[in-house]
Amino acid sequence: MLHSLPNCSLSLIDFRFEWQRQEELRVDSVESFPIRVRRKERLVAASFAYPDYQAVLVRVACDGVAGWGEAMTRSGPKITALLVEEYLGPIIVGKKFDSPDSVWHAIWRELRVRGHTRGVEVEGLSGIEIAVQDAYARLRGSPVSNLLGRRRASEVPAYAGSLFTSS
Repeated sequence: MLHSLPNCSLSLIDFRFEWQRQEELRVDSVESFPIRVRRKERLVAASFAYPDYQAVLVRVACDGVAGWGEAMTRSGPKITALLVEEYLGPIIVGKKFDSPDSVWHAIWRELRVRGHTRGVEVEGLSGIEIAVQDAYARLRGSPVSNLLGRRRASEVPAYAGSLFTSS
């Protein structure tokens, strides 16, 4: 999602999301599953090394349909998983939203008020956001790319922050 990206070349004014024309969605539940996979070779970056792949799989049910997201974590998957289920999830469970984007904003408001706009909290938020987008797309019987305004693309720009590897 595009949330306060500096120097963004897309005009958000011209971006028409399919979900803007849809009805509300209700978040039924948020679950998290910490995973840790041993690598054959350590991932070495400029200032750190990762011997394992660590992430949290996030499952969000909206109107009875489950969506899945992934939150990469540097501080340990169990910490992020607990944060997702005990802090971030309760912010949205049982509530109705007019779009997947409004789910992100509801959580972000709570984080910002408490000064938690970096680190593990935002890593957890990313997993929830991806899962909500997935659930919403499944409810509509549409690929996530359609909901984000893209029907087909021959190229997709990519970005990876702070992952300067040696290979």
